[in-house]
Amino acid sequence: MGFISIFFWILIISGVVLIVKELIKRNYNNSPLDILKNRYARSEIDKDTFKQMKRDIGGSGPMKVRRNLIAGLVLLAFGLAGFAVLSQTRMSRVGTMSGSMMGGGMMGEMRQMMGWMRGEEVEVDLSGPRPMENARTVAAGREIYEERCVACHGEKGDGKGEKADELNTKPRDFTSGLYKFRSTPSGSIPRDDDIYTTISRGLRGTSMLPWFGLTKEEKWEVTYYLKTFTEWFAEEKPEPVIVMPKITTPLSELVKKGRQVYERAECFNCHGKQGRGDGDRADELEDDWGRPIRPRDFTSEAFKRGARIQDIFLTVATGLDGTPMPSSVDGLPADDILAVAAYVSSIAGNRPRRRGGMMGMMSMTDDERAGMMIDHPGMPTGMMDNGMMNGGMMDGGMMR
Repeated sequence: MGFISIFFWILIISGVVLIVKELIKRNYNNSPLDILKNRYARSEIDKDTFKQMKRDIGGSGPMKVRRNLIAGLVLLAFGLAGFAVLSQTRMSRVGTMSGSMMGGGMMGEMRQMMGWMRGEEVEVDLSGPRPMENARTVAAGREIYEERCVACHGEKGDGKGEKADELNTKPRDFTSGLYKFRSTPSGSIPRDDDIYTTISRGLRGTSMLPWFGLTKEEKWEVTYYLKTFTEWFAEEKPEPVIVMPKITTPLSELVKKGRQVYERAECFNCHGKQGRGDGDRADELEDDWGRPIRPRDFTSEAFKRGARIQDIFLTVATGLDGTPMPSSVDGLPADDILAVAAYVSSIAGNRPRRRGGMMGMMSMTDDERAGMMIDHPGMPTGMMDNGMMNGGMMDGGMMR
């Protein structure tokens, strides 16, 4: 479906560009044919020369424009019709036929994705019934995984999919049993809720985008299937969840305390004095697979889990298994971790916000664009980066 969606986007953009280009030419006073007519009227060329040059130009301007306008409209109509069919197909498959294209389906997913790209957080609802974990739901999860996830994570779940080498942030190796984003202590397997939350919210700056196109039931089914890649989930139980204490002091005081804890705990060795990811050890770090890894720049880079205080608290408290980012739950009181989270969040709050719409797509990371094209083919990012916009239709093609 990805190729088909890209094809329809090409039709739509080609049609729009052709129409706009020809509408701009509605003023024919400076067209080659009118210049030729003016020369003939001033007796600068004879009749035979005029006829020959007119044939060389290729006919009358207005007729040519009408043909181009018709061609543009046809391309636009075919592209829109194609997306209407694809949208209906997708809505049927995920059981969302009750919504219209503007309220659900592809357009609804696109609106949600635009909001996420602007920096809006995805609220995850873990309440309500969930399907039982059994052979049927695991099999259903495998089917979804093979359709949606295998390109990055690989058939064996080892993070070696065909697209993995193209990504800066490598896909998770599920066979290791190591999960970065958990609510459980370092070394513990995650809870089902943690895996479901990552699928739902995505990881900013990476190719792992929020799966708005999956239903709740489908997300749970994928969660159950991911657990089959390692024996850890069959042999162990998740340790108790680390809970963030309530904020009882003014935020300004909490931020001030957090800065002091940040310095006392020497977080600056990796993240730098100003939180720019330029600490003394920044260039030395590797993950558990021996790959170079840099600490987060709080001032400019997106936080994979999220930039809210509760998100940062969990990252500091639980650590990021498989990376040099340790858990602080054994070395710092929960109130100190909360203060550090507030301080880091205050630094992140000064980052420039992404713009929405197509301009938001232009500010996406390379991995985010790759993720969009790998399995969110209804989004036109491939045409907004180094394709149509640079050296393509808008640069060296139709607009020239």
